[in-house]
Amino acid sequence: MNTTVGNVNSRFVKAFLYSSMLWFLIPIFVGFVISLKLIYPDFLGKTPFLTYGRLRFVHTNGVIFGWLATAFFGILMYIVPRLTNRPIYSERLGWISFCVWNVSFVIGVIFLLKGYV
Repeated sequence: MNTTVGNVNSRFVKAFLYSSMLWFLIPIFVGFVISLKLIYPDFLGKTPFLTYGRLRFVHTNGVIFGWLATAFFGILMYIVPRLTNRPIYSERLGWISFCVWNVSFVIGVIFLLKGYV
């Protein structure tokens, strides 16, 4: 099945944009938990990784890096081949960058919740 339209590989674009939609929903949920923690301080107990200070950074980094940066990469995967009239250099490198970006974001969220950063 050919997923290339013009010089744009639509699988890259869809993968990055679907991933950004997922990373958009998670910070919204974390923001909701933060708002509940402000109203009910004992909500979810006294576990250290669910304190306001750690959840706030997960929320802001999730919006900036998880949603905006991932959507930006997806848009670039569409715009650059269209404007330059050249396909992406390496399909394999594109998928590697997609996987590394998402895995590093998950590791970053875990480190923020554990308090390492």
